[in-house]
Amino acid sequence: MRRSARGGTGIHVSVFGKTDVGRTREHNEDCFLVADLTTKNASLQPEVREHELGPKGTLLVVADGMGGAAAGEVASEMATETIFAHLSSTWSTDEESTPQQFAYRMKEAVERANARIHEYAKQHPEMRGMGTTTTAVGILGDHVYLTQVGDSRAYIIRDGAASQLTKDQSLMQRLVDAGEITEEEAPSAASAGTSSSKRSAPIPRSGWTSPISRSVATTASCSAPTGSPARSRRKTSPRPSHSGTSRS
Repeated sequence: MRRSARGGTGIHVSVFGKTDVGRTREHNEDCFLVADLTTKNASLQPEVREHELGPKGTLLVVADGMGGAAAGEVASEMATETIFAHLSSTWSTDEESTPQQFAYRMKEAVERANARIHEYAKQHPEMRGMGTTTTAVGILGDHVYLTQVGDSRAYIIRDGAASQLTKDQSLMQRLVDAGEITEEEAPSAASAGTSSSKRSAPIPRSGWTSPISRSVATTASCSAPTGSPARSRRKTSPRPSHSGTSRS
């Protein structure tokens, strides 16, 4: 994201996302979404990859599903779709376009996605245990608004250095916080299946579940000539895409 010489907000967003199934899993449970909330366009088409930040802002979402079979894939796509749909139907039509209202709509959208996933799992016993992490970033004006559930990390990159903005909401992080293991021991403890019977660790903040097996990272960077303003699944289309990284 950089200052633009053109009109509007004066901020230009340059964004891209990519995902890969990796070498271990048989199918991709990650999902990402990039959307211009002013035009309500969610895609990786040229008009979204490079766009002027509009009065309703920009949305970036990464979700890492879990649950086995197709459950994780369904949960992560459901999360990204619900967040975008809710913001498109509420925030995009709100007469009040204040930062406070935007932050409220972001929180509301994630809670709506949470409720939808829980209800779907209740109605489909074969999907029992489904869940997803979610990290959603909203850009409005020269501020970034971040909501997170689970261990999909968000970073900001400035002057060639990456700084982690989020703190993992996971069983491994809880063990680190409790002093039972060190941060260096956490990756090996997770891969070794420490407390494997507790893979779905409830997150009190939202009621979602968080996988401890791996994480999907999202990065953000910003620069400007004067000052530093703050600053996605299977196909690149208006539907969510299964994900890896996002940056501006």
